[in-house]
Amino acid sequence: MAEVAQALAHVPLYTKKLEDMRKDMDSITNRVKGMRKRAAKLYTKKQQEDNSAAQRRQAELLQEKKSNAAASEGL
Repeated sequence: MAEVAQALAHVPLYTKKLEDMRKDMDSITNRVKGMRKRAAKLYTKKQQEDNSAAQRRQAELLQEKKSNAAASEGL
């Protein structure tokens, strides 16, 4: 009987530990969600920057081809 009483005496301690772990896990979950959201934003921004850079390079190449064509016509 004493063993049961002793085990029951530990229940509030274990309950407190479980509640603390649950709070920690909730906190970690929220931080991970925030990080994933931030990573998605950064990825989208990087893709947009890469696309803009590619478009600029393509426009520069087109302009260069036009300049070269105009210069060769002038010869």
